[in-house]
Parts: sequence; C-alpha cells; structure tokens
Amino acid sequence: MAMFERFESHRDVYGYRLGAALTMEHDWLAILPLLIDSARSDEVEDLFEFRAAQTRHQITELNALFDMLGYAPAQYPSPASSALVRTETAFIGKCAPALRESGAVAAAMMLDGVRLAHYVILFETLPDGVHPMARVKVGSLLADARRAHGELETALRTLGSRAVSDASLGSTREAHEGTAS
Repeated sequence: MAMFERFESHRDVYGYRLGAALTMEHDWLAILPLLIDSARSDEVEDLFEFRAAQTRHQITELNALFDMLGYAPAQYPSPASSALVRTETAFIGKCAPALRESGAVAAAMMLDGVRLAHYVILFETLPDGVHPMARVKVGSLLADARRAHGELETALRTLGSRAVSDASLGSTREAHEGTAS
C-alpha cells in the first residue's frame, strides 16, 4: 500500500491505522531501555522486561494481521506516540534519581493510553467481510493492551502508596528528632 495524500476507502484508512500501530509498537521498543534503566525495584524492572517481550509479540501479531488482511507490512507515521516518546523521555530525564522509577511508570502509562486507544480503534473499525480470524487477532491485541495497561496502573498505584508511606515516615522521623532535641 502506498502512502496516500487522501484516503479513498475504508480499507485505505484501516491500512494506514494498522501501519501507525506498527510504528507505535516500535516507538515503545525505543523507550523501553530507558524505562528498564529507570527501574529501582526488581518488580518494576521485571514489568518493563516483560513489556519488552510483549511488545515484540505485538509486532509479530501486527505483521501477521497485515498478511491476513492482504496488506504489505508498512510503518506509517504515529505522531501521537512519537511525540509522547520524546516528551516522556525528557520528563524522565528531569526526574531526580529517587523519582525516576515512578516517573518511568507514569511515562509508560501516558504512552500506553495512546496504545490502548489505538487498539480500540483497530478493533471497532475492522472492515466487514475480512477473514474471521482477523477479528479474533485484533481482539487479542486489544485484550493484551488492556491487560498491560492494568498492570501499569497497578504499578503506579503501588509506587504512589510507597511514596506516601516514605513521606509519612520522613515526617514522623523529623517530628521525633524535633522532640528529642
């Protein structure tokens, strides 16, 4: 499929969206080393390592979907994910070392929100009359994206709870040190 200045059919639009999804997954792979390096806990590092494997699997599945739908695999611009990768990379770089892990998880959540929306669009706009397994494959991609988004949300919540807990301990220590003097 050639790059279109104007889409003439639903098939053209879908092929472009599919190519943008492929680009988006490659964008994810590009930022994952930074996310992994930003992890301070084994739990978060394992989450990002698993996410890297999952992203490679999503790329494989997208390439199979191209074939199933009769498109030549191609990457098309995904301005939202590409811009977010740049923005979130800068955000993580601005985080103090103690904040970098939670900053990385928050950055992953931002990127994953776009990813999840993209898979919803691919599922809901799948052209009629396509191979029945195409709907199953897109549904599986969407389910994987939803599951991954939930895992990131849980990690962010856990890190937020730890930060509040650490701040409380710091306040308690400071109060105790103040009364001990």
